[in-house]
Order: sequence, then C-alpha cells, then structure tokens
Amino acid sequence: MRRLAFLLLLLLAQAPPAPALADVEPGRAVYDRWCALCHGAKGDGAGPAAPFLMPKPRDFTLGVYKYKSTEAARPPSDQDIGRVVAGGMPGTAMPGWQDILGEADRRNVVTYLKTFSDIFEAEEPGPPSSLAGQIAASPEAIAMGKETYRKA
Repeated sequence: MRRLAFLLLLLLAQAPPAPALADVEPGRAVYDRWCALCHGAKGDGAGPAAPFLMPKPRDFTLGVYKYKSTEAARPPSDQDIGRVVAGGMPGTAMPGWQDILGEADRRNVVTYLKTFSDIFEAEEPGPPSSLAGQIAASPEAIAMGKETYRKA
C-alpha cells in the first residue's frame, strides 16, 4: 500500500499543473462576453450563432488547431492561439480582436481556451517547426514552382 501511495505521489508531482481557478476566471469573462455566441459556452463550436456560420466555428474541445508553429502532433503555443485571437481567421466569421480586446484580455482568453481540451495537459507545445532544408528563393526555384503549379 505504501508503495502504491508513493507511486501515486510521484506521478502527481510530475503532472503539469492545471491552471488555477483564479488564473482562468478573467479569461472566462472575456470568452463568455465575446466568444461564446459562436463557439458555445462549452467551447464545442455550438454557440447560438453557429448554425448561421460557414465554415462552422472551431470546436476547442477537440484540441485541433489549424494554424500553429509547432510540430504536427504537438499542441499550439500560446503565441499561436493568441495570433489567431488577435488577427482573426480570413475567410471565416472569426474577426480579429486586437482593436477590441487589450493584450491582457487576449492572453487571458488564450489561457481559458486551453481549458476546453486535455491536449494541453498531456503535452507541452514544444519548439516551433524548423524550416531548415527549405529551398531558397531563386529564379530557378521560382520557375520550377511555376511549372509544378501549371501541371497540377
């Protein structure tokens, strides 16, 4: 029994800390006022306005983010999510909020958005994806790109 208790304590000590209630409350207030109409009170993309939007609002409970700088299997960084909150999503009903919400409110809502999915508890975002090995721009590379596009 002592062994099991020790093992449990060891596992709990290594688990990333969940955001404290006080840490998410400011973000919840921002989310409830500005985001829940489309994304839903539960963050599931099923807000009252969602049936009238195309494409549908993101379901944050899935933990899937389209635009991020981290590797494919890793969660997005706070900066990745903050960039979308600030700048919006062109081609969707998601506006940019940088002119409406201050930086602190945007940071707070990012913290709150992360509570909808356990992907942020399971793994750290990690470093941004490397662009090393990419072909440098040159007249030859541009010509090859044009030809590839033409064939496609």
